[in-house]
Amino acid sequence: MESISLVRIFRRIQTNTCGKTLHSIFKLPVPLSETSVCNVPPNSDQGNILRRVKVFIINETSMIQVYALKVIDNCLRDIMNSNSIFGGKVIILGGDFRQVLPDITRAPPAAVIDACLKHSSMWDNFHQMQLTQNMRTNANEQDFSRWLLQLGSGFLQSSLDNLSEDTIDIPEACI
Repeated sequence: MESISLVRIFRRIQTNTCGKTLHSIFKLPVPLSETSVCNVPPNSDQGNILRRVKVFIINETSMIQVYALKVIDNCLRDIMNSNSIFGGKVIILGGDFRQVLPDITRAPPAAVIDACLKHSSMWDNFHQMQLTQNMRTNANEQDFSRWLLQLGSGFLQSSLDNLSEDTIDIPEACI
């Protein structure tokens, strides 16, 4: 039986989509490190489930830590008894790196960026594609959607002249 597995990052999202969390499907340890391994024996029930899956769709990947892909790669190679990347499985990553980055407790901004999935040695194995049309927004939300994309891409002017009355000033110490 062939199947596709939708993998989500957080349980709150998982319950709404019938998907599984990344940590639960691959039995990832918390916290992840360079030496982490999945806790999925190849001949276990979970190993058999992962063996049958042909495509893994992993969403919100901007929140995944740098070590996760290598740990998953090693796990799938072991389960599939294969030297092929990800054991020959198709991995589709989705997410917007202008949004939420990995949560690294008490880490300075540079360490958070270094923990980002884009810094993984596995990153270059993925073909990157960009969506060009937001299918989730209504016609009356298009302007706000464009504004958010400009904000996330750093294209908004930082002029105080264009601020509205309901804008608040965030102290530099909080940024």
